[in-house]
Amino acid sequence: MIWQDYRKLYANALKQYSPKFKKELQKQVDTYCRTQNFNAISDKSLKKTIYKLHLAMGTKMALISESAVKRSVKGVYMPLEYKSQKTDAFQYAIIQVLQNDGLDQLAADITDTTKEQIRRFLIQSAEKNYTLPETIALLRTSGITDYRAELIARTETGRAANIGSMVGATSTGLVTIKEWISARDNRTRREPRDHTDHLNMDGVKLPMEKQFQVPNNQVGLGYELMDHPCDSKASAANVCNCRCTLGYEAVRGANGKLLTLQDNPPMGRIAVIWNALQNVIGQTIGKLIASLIQ
Repeated sequence: MIWQDYRKLYANALKQYSPKFKKELQKQVDTYCRTQNFNAISDKSLKKTIYKLHLAMGTKMALISESAVKRSVKGVYMPLEYKSQKTDAFQYAIIQVLQNDGLDQLAADITDTTKEQIRRFLIQSAEKNYTLPETIALLRTSGITDYRAELIARTETGRAANIGSMVGATSTGLVTIKEWISARDNRTRREPRDHTDHLNMDGVKLPMEKQFQVPNNQVGLGYELMDHPCDSKASAANVCNCRCTLGYEAVRGANGKLLTLQDNPPMGRIAVIWNALQNVIGQTIGKLIASLIQ
């Protein structure tokens, strides 16, 4: 069920945000064309677009995963029963994860890559003996960032969905296991054709706070540790354009009773999410969210 919902949300988010990222990167190119000053290129607007995508896509996936866990354990009381309260809490937790992951650095890295693309374009133009006005005119309409904009939209949409789904599962207050769900088609990463392998990750289950060992034959250990698909800690080979997602299952103890996070405090990323969800109860976070996306 989560996979079908994810595919639909993923497709809709790409339609909405691919043009937005294209606009943001082109805006950076236009800034250079106007000023011929690399320092004038800002990542502020780009950062807001990333936040907006994560809050929109992440919240929807959080609601879906929370509902899926609740349906599997009917009759169990869950916190955050009101949708408005849940939405605020989910968005607050998503923000905490993004900041913990270093969203500022991500936006800065994307911007630095745009600057490097511009530098390469200027070098190529100089080698062809173009004048500066000719170079700027060509740069403005070159579309050098279009492919990257699509790549960023796909990768961040997947990351937003998976962070959101972990937030939703954690919000139930139950100890859960997570399952890697791969897009099983010809595009799915696999060895030996690719350096990484997501096809054979399909169906791998772990406790929520553990990290998946995702194959990558270009790194020393032969794998990378990832909390979820599109985890920004991993290399581009394991992250870019990934369409995988997660499923969840509540865990019962030896006595048959469901285990709770209250009695089994989580660690790692789940601790960040759980603490954020606990801290936000009773608070108003509208101003915080508005300051990030407006």
